[in-house]
Amino acid sequence: METENVTAWHYRWVLNINYQIKDNLVLTYSFGKDFDPLLKVNGNIISSLGISFGFGNPKL
Repeated sequence: METENVTAWHYRWVLNINYQIKDNLVLTYSFGKDFDPLLKVNGNIISSLGISFGFGNPKL
């Protein structure tokens, strides 16, 4: 009896968007799919919204 090997492709992807509002202020959004979740609740989509205030030394 022959057995068939089937290799399924599995992709993980993430989209990152950064928008510079001012010199020291950046808005960031990330969206992705097929990541291993810490908690399994109806799927595995990630979404994140963040803001960076740019504390620290000036850019060189």
